[in-house]
Amino acid sequence: MAHDFSGLTQAQQWLLTMHGWDEESDTGPKPQKRTVEPLIARGLIVLQPKRAGGTDPRAYIVPHTVHIAWCTYCDSRIKRYARA
Repeated sequence: MAHDFSGLTQAQQWLLTMHGWDEESDTGPKPQKRTVEPLIARGLIVLQPKRAGGTDPRAYIVPHTVHIAWCTYCDSRIKRYARA
């Protein structure tokens, strides 16, 4: 499955690199809706609500397959810039 990593903001890239965000860990402040909604729509991040049926996020999680694809994407970009 191909993932669309085009046009990501720095905040979105940070979320993918950090495997998402969790209110109980030290991964920084809660991301804004405008940061996570496009990632959710693309299937790059998943909302984990505080309680069943809730919408208040406890965590935003990057699925493992997405994180591996993100690492591969970043690695290919680094190698491309290194050759330039």
